[in-house]
Amino acid sequence: MAEQIIRQIAPDLRLYVLSRISHEAAEDASQEVLKAVATGMRKFAGGTEKEFWGWCYRIARNKLKDHYRHKAADRMQPTPPEELWRMMEVCERQGCGEVPANF
Repeated sequence: MAEQIIRQIAPDLRLYVLSRISHEAAEDASQEVLKAVATGMRKFAGGTEKEFWGWCYRIARNKLKDHYRHKAADRMQPTPPEELWRMMEVCERQGCGEVPANF
């Protein structure tokens, strides 16, 4: 029964995900959403179709938040000192600007 429900809700949830993140990331995110819905179905406590859809979209929103959180964490990785020195050397050769003497 869960498989049948997943097949019915998958197109709407995929469209929801596709409208909010890049196409490249959408397939993985959609799979995460559907997996979370399938594994969490026993916990669903609502009694109407409207409550079920609200529950599904809440799961989708939370998975998208996770995606953006991980993406932001990846961007926040510090640049290794060796890479900073290499960038400064390239910049000096190409005349990108003055590097402060006390740097």
